[in-house]
Amino acid sequence: MREALRDIAAVKAELGERPPPAAGNFDTRRLDWFDLRNMLLVAECVAAAALARTESRGAHQREDFPDTDPAWPVNQTITLDAGRPVPQRGAVAEAAP
Repeated sequence: MREALRDIAAVKAELGERPPPAAGNFDTRRLDWFDLRNMLLVAECVAAAALARTESRGAHQREDFPDTDPAWPVNQTITLDAGRPVPQRGAVAEAAP
């Protein structure tokens, strides 16, 4: 996951912080830039959350943490701090009867 986060950061750096200038009413190059920036943010959030989860559960399998951890049945949320994803753990809400 750390390597994935490095790769994502490299692609983001290559893409740059600003979209290309508008070249018309329906500029697909500019739209693609925004789509890719959003996809990279989602990928970064998923990788950060996976790295933070120190157990294996369901489809999330880690070689370094092969077992489930009774302390980990939690919801993970992501907040952005200066544009970087910060995973947080929260209690699982019980379903209403």
